Amino acid sequence: MVNCLSKLGLQGGTSAEARVLSVDLTQTIFDWEQQAQEEAASSTRAVASPTSTWLTPLGFRESVVSYLVRLATSGHDVQARNVLIPRALSILRAIVGPSGWKDVTVKLNYFSRFLEQTELNNEVAIAQAVNAAKVLQVVTADKDDAWIADAENATILQRLVRKGMVTDESALHDALHPVFDRLLRLYPLPKEDEEQQGDMSDFHNFIYSAVGEGLRNTTALRGTLLMLKSVVQVTPERVDPFSAPLIKLLSKLGKEHVQAQTASSGFESSVRLLISILDICQVSAAFLGEQRRWLILTLATLVEKSKSLSLCRYLLDIARDWALHKRDPYPTMKEKAGLLQKMVAYETRGDALFNGYLELIYQIYTEPTLRRSDMTTKLEQSFLLGCRARDMSIRERFIDLLDVSVPRTLTSRLSYILGVQSWEALAESNWIYLALHLLLGAVDPDLPLVSERKTIAAFSPASSFPNRRAQDIIRPMQRLLFMDPMVAHDMWLRAFPSAYSSLSRRDQVDVTQHMISLLAKEYHIKQAEMRPNVIQTLLAGVNACEPQMTVPPHLVKYLAKTFGAWHAGLEILQSMSRTLEDEASIRDTIFDSLAELYAELAEEDLFYGLWRRRCLHQDTNIAIAFEQNGMWEQASAMYENAQSKSRAGTLPFSEQEYCLWEDHWILAAEKLQQWDILYDFARHEGNQELMLESAWRIKDWADNRDSLEEQINALPEVATPRRRVFEAFIALLKVPAALEKNTEFTKILEDAMQLSLRKWVSLPPHLSPAHVPLLQHFQQFVELQEAVQIFGSLSATNAQNLEKKSSDLKMVLQAWRERLPNRSDDISIWSDLVAWRQNVFGAINKAYVPLINATAQGGTAASNTNNYGYRGYHETAWIINRFAHVARKHELLDVCFTLLNKIYTLPNIEISEAFLKLREQARCHYQRPNDLQAGLEVINNTNLLYFSTSQKAEFYTLKGMFHARFGRNDEANQAFGLAVQLDMSQAKAWAEWGKYNDRMFKAMPHEMSHAANAVSCYLQAAGLYKSGKSRPLLTRVLWLLSVDDSNFTISRAFDTYKGEAAFWYWITLIPQLCLSINQREVKQARYILLNLAKLFPQALFFQLRTTREDMAFIKKQHAAIAAARAMNANRAALSPAGNEQLKRMESGSGQDGVAQVPGGPKGDASAAADPDNRQGTDSGHASASGGETSKPTSADGASSYPVRQSWEYVDEVVQILKTAFPLLVLSMETMVDQLVQRFKATPEEEIYRLICMLLQDALQQYTMRVNAIEDDGQLNPTTIANITRMATNLSGQARKDYEEDFVKSKPSHNEYIRRLQQWRDRYERHLDSRPRVQPLDLLSHYLSEFQYGRFDDIEIPGQYTEDKDTNQNFAKILKFGPHFENCRSHGNCWRRITVHGSDNSRVSFAVQLPSSRHTRREERVMQMFRTFNGVLRRKKESRKRNLTFHIPAAISCSPSLRLLQNDSSYVTFGEIYEQFCERVGIGRDDPMLIPGEKVRTVLREYNEEHGKLPNKTEYFTLKKDILDDIMAHMVPDSVLTQYMIRSMHGPTELWRMRKQFALQIASTCFMTYIFCLTSRLPPRFHLSRNTGLIAMSELLPGVANQTPTFASNDVVPFRFTPNIQHFLGPVYTEGIMTSSMMAMGRSLTEPHFDLEQQLCLFSRDEVMTWLHGRGKPWSFDKNFRDSVAQNIEGVIKRAETLACKVEREQALASPNNPAQANVPVVQTIISLIASATDPINLMKMTEIYHPWF
Repeated sequence: MVNCLSKLGLQGGTSAEARVLSVDLTQTIFDWEQQAQEEAASSTRAVASPTSTWLTPLGFRESVVSYLVRLATSGHDVQARNVLIPRALSILRAIVGPSGWKDVTVKLNYFSRFLEQTELNNEVAIAQAVNAAKVLQVVTADKDDAWIADAENATILQRLVRKGMVTDESALHDALHPVFDRLLRLYPLPKEDEEQQGDMSDFHNFIYSAVGEGLRNTTALRGTLLMLKSVVQVTPERVDPFSAPLIKLLSKLGKEHVQAQTASSGFESSVRLLISILDICQVSAAFLGEQRRWLILTLATLVEKSKSLSLCRYLLDIARDWALHKRDPYPTMKEKAGLLQKMVAYETRGDALFNGYLELIYQIYTEPTLRRSDMTTKLEQSFLLGCRARDMSIRERFIDLLDVSVPRTLTSRLSYILGVQSWEALAESNWIYLALHLLLGAVDPDLPLVSERKTIAAFSPASSFPNRRAQDIIRPMQRLLFMDPMVAHDMWLRAFPSAYSSLSRRDQVDVTQHMISLLAKEYHIKQAEMRPNVIQTLLAGVNACEPQMTVPPHLVKYLAKTFGAWHAGLEILQSMSRTLEDEASIRDTIFDSLAELYAELAEEDLFYGLWRRRCLHQDTNIAIAFEQNGMWEQASAMYENAQSKSRAGTLPFSEQEYCLWEDHWILAAEKLQQWDILYDFARHEGNQELMLESAWRIKDWADNRDSLEEQINALPEVATPRRRVFEAFIALLKVPAALEKNTEFTKILEDAMQLSLRKWVSLPPHLSPAHVPLLQHFQQFVELQEAVQIFGSLSATNAQNLEKKSSDLKMVLQAWRERLPNRSDDISIWSDLVAWRQNVFGAINKAYVPLINATAQGGTAASNTNNYGYRGYHETAWIINRFAHVARKHELLDVCFTLLNKIYTLPNIEISEAFLKLREQARCHYQRPNDLQAGLEVINNTNLLYFSTSQKAEFYTLKGMFHARFGRNDEANQAFGLAVQLDMSQAKAWAEWGKYNDRMFKAMPHEMSHAANAVSCYLQAAGLYKSGKSRPLLTRVLWLLSVDDSNFTISRAFDTYKGEAAFWYWITLIPQLCLSINQREVKQARYILLNLAKLFPQALFFQLRTTREDMAFIKKQHAAIAAARAMNANRAALSPAGNEQLKRMESGSGQDGVAQVPGGPKGDASAAADPDNRQGTDSGHASASGGETSKPTSADGASSYPVRQSWEYVDEVVQILKTAFPLLVLSMETMVDQLVQRFKATPEEEIYRLICMLLQDALQQYTMRVNAIEDDGQLNPTTIANITRMATNLSGQARKDYEEDFVKSKPSHNEYIRRLQQWRDRYERHLDSRPRVQPLDLLSHYLSEFQYGRFDDIEIPGQYTEDKDTNQNFAKILKFGPHFENCRSHGNCWRRITVHGSDNSRVSFAVQLPSSRHTRREERVMQMFRTFNGVLRRKKESRKRNLTFHIPAAISCSPSLRLLQNDSSYVTFGEIYEQFCERVGIGRDDPMLIPGEKVRTVLREYNEEHGKLPNKTEYFTLKKDILDDIMAHMVPDSVLTQYMIRSMHGPTELWRMRKQFALQIASTCFMTYIFCLTSRLPPRFHLSRNTGLIAMSELLPGVANQTPTFASNDVVPFRFTPNIQHFLGPVYTEGIMTSSMMAMGRSLTEPHFDLEQQLCLFSRDEVMTWLHGRGKPWSFDKNFRDSVAQNIEGVIKRAETLACKVEREQALASPNNPAQANVPVVQTIISLIASATDPINLMKMTEIYHPWF
């Protein structure tokens, strides 16, 4: 076998299979011997005597080895090389290995032929050399060092490896490097300059030269580097001669690697070379000397920029080795730490790599030997990155390590978080979770958990939290904080203030200093655009601290603006302004910061309020008041006066105030459109921005392009959207024809958009006034882009295509016409838009006008050409007219005149624009009482020939209005008549003629023809308007019908009207129409109601149902009276009183009875005994029920009216409703029946309600009786009668207890109050123990299954009160919510249900059963204020402030049931007060009772001492002192503020709530004052915590005792008590409240007649209520109408008072000196607020008013 090996494998023609076979044979031979040896060894162990085994003879062995060596080194084809040689080598390795044939030696000289003697310059030679090298590696691999060290072997080996190591063949390197490495280990490389002796000196010289040359020439780099690696692994210091080229090579390769792309060829090989070099450097770093610095720099570059993950991992391994294992002096600790710090960049290269880096950082920090070393100090930032790792296990290990390292005390932790730790490493992320983790770590983990919630406390606490400790909650919480930054933010707001308040005062000062220094760090800017960011959280936490942290105001301002922490900053500054008001130096800084923030947020009213508080001079106050209320001309005059005085030296001033005068004079000039003056001023002052703004308005930018471009370039180098707009327009003008290619324009516009979006993001998240200018910018950007199309079209226009191009432009220009700002938007927005468009229209004119003459020669053609050729002028006229109209609405009449005059400068305008111009001009004159003649001249001088019929009619209407204003009645009548003759379909003409006739009727009350004419005109106008404008006209129609005479003059006018009836707009008047069923206008009311029943059944249903039930009761009364009269006619006739009663009953006005029963709690006869029904009646039910009166008491009344009774009319309407809509009525009736039957009050609720009423009465008496020092303290007879009467309403045990406590024991008054309190508290506990939310099934299965049981779609109630123009989009009831709420508030219990709408809305209603006695009256007031809301929405000053009277929908379903829209967010001021009393542990009535006892004691002592009672002054001084005492010790003025802070979710919501609250308090004060609403007690204010809206209940006007006129006996004009004052603060009071009240007053009183129109029916019903309440008969005679007019006058007068009419008229009368009285224009309101807040006045209101709350 051995002998045939050569024949099989080495002869020339041998096949591959034969060679494989030969290798198999060698394997077999070797395996046989191995097997034989193993068997021999095992048998030797078994038998214990050696046995002989066959061994292959040495010759054979040598032959086999020789064959394998020759086979492996001979040339083969590729396939054989890949299969055969590896097998041969593996067998050879086994044979020559330690367990192989040790006696066989391979002669090393054999390899010289391949590795030493042959030149490796072709593929064959290299292939053979590679094979030989592999065999050599196998042969030498298992030889011991002695064999290698043998001089002969070593000499041959060192020659064999040389050539291979300096080639580029990596396979040779791989095979020869192990041999080279062993040689070097045995013969280390000496220093280059040492004397070298021995055989190996040649080899060492070769190494020096080869490595040196390889590094210098970058040839055979891999072999070179492998050799060098072997050198330094044995003797690292030998790197010295090679260090410079080595590091140079590293730097070069590093740069190439950083710039290369991962996909490029050679990328991986360069990575391998870099790793080879770094291997060398890592070992020899300590000996690199000067080159080490370059090594570290290269490493840093690779760490930061390498894209190779394998290289990055290798670098990480180097860093780990250096940091943890090597303790050499070099690289230094600093260099190691620097490299590790650079590895932070790994965060962007995948989690696996970054997590490896973090693991290394963690190992460094947990390595005991590195504790407190330079490295851990320098790696602190990297450590913090571990605390924000995405991998949870890594993050938690880091955080736990940090947590352990900080002392557990609260002071230490807060100091560490705020003062010690630098958070710069985490500056790009929200690190508050980590700070919070540390803060919560200060909690004692072993504290037992105690529940604070009452519901849980009522059960056993142990069962809820068995053996739980604080750590069971804190630990999981700490872990979860990282997940949600918003949760961490909210948690900090709760934890930090608590921690701060538990510190000592000294620690608080330290923490404040730390906080200031932390807030001032610059690195926070990195997260300025993050939401929420750390600054927002920290500032909100600072704001929540108690006592307050004092932070530098300018710092707060900067942070608020930069980090979007607007509201937190404002809250801090506002509270600082209150607490530090006395420190002048800080105060000014605070005010400056506040003013800047208000200005940034465009909170104009607050800005004005702040300045009015801080200004030093009355002139400033007056000017700001004018400005705030839109009186710009007067404001401008005042600012000018102030500056003149200061320049003359008569008025001292502060710098800020003078700046304010200048800035706001400029602002006023801008509003007044005085751009010419401003342009000259700006040029003189060098104010480039103002100069550009002025040029935008008055210059032609195309003509002045170059100079304007210079001005833009002269602007400060700050990029603003406004500047970009100017630049974009200039860029457009430079290349007007480029539709697609104007890259500069596009670039500028995109930049402008980005700037605007950035600004938008930096503003508060909810929409605010500050967003409006940005919206305006976006509109400007859109129009700039559209202007590109316009300019492109103009450049392509010629005489031939002029008409087509002009038509194309019309599309864009029509869109521009439709895209206008709101009428209430700031005049500057309009001015800007108009100026921009005029520039574009100017460009159109320049392009088109020269082409007109060239196009048209003939007449018709010429006129057509004019239409499209003068398009620019037509658009200019159109936009100027719109602008002038808005200026007039803003009461800038001079601006309006100036603009209208510009239209005459245009060479060609359309007839319609000429008409609009003249109409606007006339209206301007009409608004100025002194300009009426001028206005009339404008109309008279107009040639009407060119105008259309409708335009002529409108001119005649205006003419009539002017004549009427002059009092020229005949001319007015003639003009109106001409107007309607010209155009019968002009609603405006009819309406104005109607108003004229109405005024004539007011002047001549007996001339019924005027009233009849007015009704005819109003009906015509209402039918033509078919809009909200119809409603006030129909109100007036109904009023006029009610004052008809016996000849039915007015009614005939109604009956003969044949035009279109606006039935939809009568819906608002349904309550009054139901009442009219019982009045003289019954015929007309019946007609309207029958039509409404057919057209809008759901609008009528609820009110009609209530009226029907009231009428049914009156019908019973009439039947009873008729029976009594038949039985007892004589006795009734003899009794005068009975006679009077009968008369009243017959006339349908038996209202005492009506009010007693339906108004009572049960709606039956038993209610008569109810204290709720003390004889003061509700006209409410009567008025709605038609029970007021049906016949006048005039002599001819009896024969004038039909004999049908009022209830018969109601039944007729009901019958029509049922006939027309049977299924709908059935569904609605069933629904209401369910509510009436199932939602009745329980006996406990009824007792509670009555007890609360008795207690209220008792407290009221108590406050009166404390002043009577001789009072015996016993109950008075009225109270005893009430107590006895109430007992009849009780039964069972409750009655027994009641009689025991109140009837039999005869308590004193004080004891009576105490027992009532006990009863009240007991029932409250009982009622509150019920579940708040329960399934609706418990009350009504029908309602819970409503969606299956209804027969027709029912609309959600209350939508018809919204005064919309159609019911098309009204939501239908989809179903009732599955639950109802049990609610209790201040003596009343009710249930709240939720209705799901078809539009996915949810509406909640409080089911008021029984409803209040005065429901109908209250609903009339609510209806009135809803009407006023329509006016507020239209007027500029009220709309821009979003002013509204919040009137929830109220739907009367029956006399005793009302649905009131109300959700669970509503809380009354009374409930807030009660919650406070409960929290601090005082009785809610104590602040009323304790002062009473004090007053009584003091009065007695005074009387004993002086023999008389104190005078009024002394008495009220005493009461004021007591008020102060209560506020100091019992009820502070901050109760409401603290409640709001607790209820609102953070500073933003608190800010929005405070602003909305200020607006709503202004509206409640306005309502209270103008309608004399009395007894505004805290429980009557309902505040929505969701929206900030405030609704008032018990909206009942106070009425005088002697005359039926509105009057209030309250000492204060409205409720503005200390707690409301404290929550608002002075700035909101001065800024928002005063201006809002004035704006509402102005909106409702200008023009004068509008308010009178709205009030007539309301006043009529109230006068009837007053007369009925005193049992007086009435008819609609002169006296009655005078009383109505007196009430209307009173309301208007009070509204004008709040509109500050006197001050405004004085200001308008003298334009040059508008402040002759030297008081602000809002002085009247300021005086009223002063009166409302005067402590003496508040105490005069008695304790029942809660003057301290």
